This record gives sequence, C-alpha cells and structure tokens, in this order.
Amino acid sequence: MSLSLEGLRRLMRGSTGLPDNMSETEIRHYSMEILRRLQRGEDVEALEVYLRGIDTSINRHLRLSAATSDLAYRAHVLFNTTADGPLR
Repeated sequence: MSLSLEGLRRLMRGSTGLPDNMSETEIRHYSMEILRRLQRGEDVEALEVYLRGIDTSINRHLRLSAATSDLAYRAHVLFNTTADGPLR
C-alpha cells in the first residue's frame, strides 16, 4: 500500500469533481472513509458509487461527473501500488 491518508487528501483536493472550497474537515472525513473502503478491498466501481453519493451544497455535479470515475480509479491504483509496481 503506497497511498497514505495525506496522499489521498491531496488527490481529492486536486479532483475537478469536488468543489475548491470544501473544508479540511470534509476532505479528511471523505479521505478516511475512502481509505477504509480500500483497506476492505473495495473495487473501483464500489468507490465510484460512494463518491457519487457525496452531496455538497456547493457542487452537486459530482454525481454525474467523469471526475468521479477518475478519482475512484486513481485512488484504487495508488492504494494497490508499491515501490516495486502494482500489487498482484
């Protein structure tokens, strides 16, 4: 596992599907939940379903955004990658 909580927070911050003004508390909460789901072995599709459920009062377009798929995929790949390459 090479994805840390801090790395996931940076990944979420850079996602075009999330509002720029999400609070650190919101980012931390969602990052911790995504990390827990990855640790339980959830796949990209399950992560995407969770991410689509994130409802913010600022940007409700996350549910329909391609950025949701991208964020789920990137988090999954980073979590399942070591310094030597992908986990098998």
